[in-house]
Amino acid sequence: YRTDTQMLHYRRLDTTFYSNTMFSKVKSLKGNACAQVFVTENFVRVHPMATKADAGRALQVLAEDVGVPNHIVVDGAKEQTGANTDFMKTVRWLKMRIRNTEPYSPWQNRCETQIGLLKKRWKQTIARKNVHPRVWDYALVYDAEILSRTTRQEGDRTGYEKLTGETPDISEWLDFSFYDHVWYWDTPSDAPSSAKLGRWLGVSHR
Repeated sequence: YRTDTQMLHYRRLDTTFYSNTMFSKVKSLKGNACAQVFVTENFVRVHPMATKADAGRALQVLAEDVGVPNHIVVDGAKEQTGANTDFMKTVRWLKMRIRNTEPYSPWQNRCETQIGLLKKRWKQTIARKNVHPRVWDYALVYDAEILSRTTRQEGDRTGYEKLTGETPDISEWLDFSFYDHVWYWDTPSDAPSSAKLGRWLGVSHR
């Protein structure tokens, strides 16, 4: 491809994504106060953000890691629909078609249901494992990855496989569950005796 059309190097997804911003009452350890959620047919993606103005970067990361949906549906938030926002600049650069939900009609955005499910799972995780509230962003990313890599009914395929056509590799999620106790070392060369006790907060993709 020509060097001035880098967006053509991303995987194109023949699907419609729904997106919305969810907010937290607690600022996370990484300084995040909200998260951009992307949803399509049993696939969920969560991108924690410091402010809702970072939605454009969240869409860029979705394109890099998963692919570029042909259509995306958002509500009327100015951070997502404003002509000169980073979100709209990314939409135009990726050659996506964007639609807005009607005013006062949140049920038109399928993302709302998944946000409710994520919040419910987060409350269950706090109650079950006594998780510190300031790691909520790690927990939501972990839950979204689990939901996307498990089936909702017998005989069905995972959301990840439906979206990409690839069988997901779940080996990285098998050793620990969220907030399990683990031993860790600051550097690979540290002696085994210098291990420290920590908590597992999810898979490190980078």
